[in-house]
Amino acid sequence: MTSLAASMREFGNLVTDQQTIIASKVQHSESRCLYLNSLYLFIFCERR
Repeated sequence: MTSLAASMREFGNLVTDQQTIIASKVQHSESRCLYLNSLYLFIFCERR
């Protein structure tokens, strides 16, 4: 029974790690999109 609890704890830690990695990637791509969007708007407004 202890090994089952330990396995479940390890699985929980693995899931938490994966969620952290995914959240980090999403945050990175969102910031990149915001940067590209503001760069595009800057260039577009400069040409008008």
